[in-house]
Amino acid sequence: MNLHKGIELIRHPPEHLNSATLSAMIECTTVDSGIAAEHPEVLEAAKILKETIRHLDAAKAHRIKDAIDWFQETYPDI
Repeated sequence: MNLHKGIELIRHPPEHLNSATLSAMIECTTVDSGIAAEHPEVLEAAKILKETIRHLDAAKAHRIKDAIDWFQETYPDI
C-alpha cells in the first residue's frame, strides 16, 4: 500500500467506514510504527485513528478488538 495514499484515507475516511477497512487501517499503522520517527505522518495517522477508536460503538469495537488491542499496545502514549 502506498504510505501517502493510506494516510490520506485515514485523514479523510469514507463516510461509511466498515469494520474491515478500519481494522486494516489500524493494522497497517501499527505495522508501520517502526518508521514513525522518520515519517511523522505515521504518528499523525495513529493519533487520528486513536480518536476514531475512542468514538467507536461497542459492536464495531468488539469486531476489531484484536487490531485495537495491538494498536493500543504499540501506541500507548498518544
